[in-house]
Formats: sequence, C-alpha cells, structure tokens
Amino acid sequence: MPDSPQALTQHHWVTFTPLGNPQFVRLIHRDGGEHRMRMTGRLFTNSGMAMKELALTGKGIIRNFFANVERELRSGELIEILPDWRLPEINCYAIMPRREIQPLKVRRLLEHMKLYLKEKGLNDLEQIRQE
Repeated sequence: MPDSPQALTQHHWVTFTPLGNPQFVRLIHRDGGEHRMRMTGRLFTNSGMAMKELALTGKGIIRNFFANVERELRSGELIEILPDWRLPEINCYAIMPRREIQPLKVRRLLEHMKLYLKEKGLNDLEQIRQE
C-alpha cells in the first residue's frame, strides 16, 4: 500500500490512453500542499470500465471517476489509496445547440444531471446552466 505520492511511482498503473503515456498527475493534500509526478502505465485502455475490471483483478492502480467505482469502494472490493490526497477537480459541461425550446429528452437529461450532482454533494460546483 503506497504511503506517499512518491511511493506511487513504485507501483503498477493502468493508464487511460486518451490522456497519453506517460501521464503527469497532480495531487493536492488536504493541507493545501501539492505534489506532481510522472506516471508510466503497465497496461493501457481507453475505457474507464475496463480500468475498473483490471483493478479488480489486481493488475494495477487506477484513477477513475467516483461514479464508476463507488459500489466497489463501498463493498471493499476496491480501496482508496492516499485518502489525504485528491486529484484536481474537473468540470462537466452540457453543450447543445441554442434553441428557443429544447427537446423534452434534453431538458430531462439536464434535470437528471442537476439532481445527480446535488445528491452526490457536488452542487457547490459551478451551476449547470441551460441557455
């Protein structure tokens, strides 16, 4: 089990190919300190779900969206490493053509996204705007 960001470089990683290899990872400590490192993957995939499956079979450390691994974290199948450190926040955008009246399916999707983010405690992020 890695006990510091520096220790991560001694472990096997599953790399998300759209981000390239090597990947530069920035970690932020809860006290505000930062650590940046270069990670080289051992296994490569372009699928977050495949990354999860590889981690479940012990093939390496992954960084993945919480929504993709929430159940496995709660059940203990996967464990969070370095809980005092976090990755930088990312943004989520809903981009669509500007129309006077949006189709019902688009309005429903935006409503669902707002509810989901609020339930996950992410409602302090920039508000989802529909223009």
